Amino acid sequence: MTNGNLSVHLTMPEDTNYILISKTFEGKTRTYVTATPTGLASFNNYLHTLRLLLKPLTNNQTSSLN
Repeated sequence: MTNGNLSVHLTMPEDTNYILISKTFEGKTRTYVTATPTGLASFNNYLHTLRLLLKPLTNNQTSSLN
């Protein structure tokens, strides 16, 4: 991924306060990305929702094996 692509992909989560971005120069430019508490809460909510959506599928597969 190019630096330009990375920058574009990180704009929306940074604008919505999901991540913090810091850049340093260590022989070359380094970009560090940290999830914010808001970002972590949103990601955990996303995972919870996925689990709820997938649970009926898991239960159906288990019952069809018996």
